[in-house]
Amino acid sequence: NLADNVNRMASQLRKSISEEREAERTKAELITSVSHDLRTPLTSILGYLELVDHDNYQDEVELRHYVAIAHEKAQSLKGLIDDLFEFTQVNSGGYTIRSEDVNLGRLLEQLAEEFVPILEKAGMEYRLNLEEGKIQVRADPSLLVRVFENLMSNAVRYGSEGRFVDIELVQLGTQAVARIANYGSPIPESQLDRIFQRFVRVEDSRSRTTGGAGLGLAIAKSIIEMHKGSIRAYNADGRTVFEVTLPV
Repeated sequence: NLADNVNRMASQLRKSISEEREAERTKAELITSVSHDLRTPLTSILGYLELVDHDNYQDEVELRHYVAIAHEKAQSLKGLIDDLFEFTQVNSGGYTIRSEDVNLGRLLEQLAEEFVPILEKAGMEYRLNLEEGKIQVRADPSLLVRVFENLMSNAVRYGSEGRFVDIELVQLGTQAVARIANYGSPIPESQLDRIFQRFVRVEDSRSRTTGGAGLGLAIAKSIIEMHKGSIRAYNADGRTVFEVTLPV
């Protein structure tokens, strides 16, 4: 009847207004966060280059040290900009998925080997536990590599006090389930549902020192969802586990 229709329209209007306000608030937070993240390395770059420009160094060793720091911060800045560009592409439909049959076990094995120098530098090593037999998914391999590279990087960055990174793969029914786990400090339970949102970091103060724009996991989530899969994080048995599920 008319009253029900009016109530339904009023409810939809309130919901639309609420969603618009939330979108505006998120946009403002995004701009603030991006500005902060870009300004931090840029300030360092300008500071060290100013010292060099004013010949404010003792010898060539100190000069090279200043240039090396500026270069490192410039690389960090480029990484932030690349992440931001990739995030906007993924979420605006700018990516085209080029699907093919992907042997997920082989992909994870190759990725693990590529991470050996990074793991060794952190005093870590990987442990593979892959279900026997070929587990194939229909996916864009370059995008899947992007996802698992991010999860491996996180495992090294936040799990270095633990010695191992576990890489696991099983098939459960029609689903391939891949897990990347580390033995670092657990993610606070209150953060587990938030870490895949854009510009959210775990334990913000610690993450400021370890770098990253807080975009990597948001990009990973978008990519996995583009492949009709899901991604989650949880703490279990002394491990922090990132679990990716994809249809076989």
